[in-house]
Amino acid sequence: MLAVLIIAVLVAAVALMRGGSLETLAATRAKWLWLVWVALLIQGTLILEPSWLSDAGALAVLITTNLAIILFMVLNRTLPGMLIAAVGLLLNLVVISANGAMPVSDRVLGMADIDESALDSAGLKHERMTDDTALPWLGDVVPITPLREIWSLGDFVLAAGIGYFMWARTLAGRKRARHRTRGTPH
Repeated sequence: MLAVLIIAVLVAAVALMRGGSLETLAATRAKWLWLVWVALLIQGTLILEPSWLSDAGALAVLITTNLAIILFMVLNRTLPGMLIAAVGLLLNLVVISANGAMPVSDRVLGMADIDESALDSAGLKHERMTDDTALPWLGDVVPITPLREIWSLGDFVLAAGIGYFMWARTLAGRKRARHRTRGTPH
């Protein structure tokens, strides 16, 4: 999701302009970070769609790895935005679990300038939305035209959580510095 990365960078840039620091962001201590790296590594192998893994097996791996990332976020709930991001990922996981893949609205494919064949080649993670789709309002239904992406409600909540994390952690040093200077006589 290119847009989430863009949001994170833009939020950090604005926070830097407001006196924030990348040092405080880099100094953030997160517990169990290895869960995210392992989950993303495993999901990355799913992109290759190994022939030895059935669709049901691939779905199980996708659900398990997303649960691992949600667990990481919950374990780090004291970090700003983590619970918000976890809710967003959970919303996506609910609709994927209910349908076997993320349902995508055909109507918005054209609006986002995405060729319909791209959806067919997207593999396990996406499928066309039909009248039988469970929880369609949680599927990919909002076109992000400039980036040629389609987002779900969960994507927006996830991005908000990550954006809030970037904002708060980048500005964290500024708040401490302001408190130190208030107590210093001039």
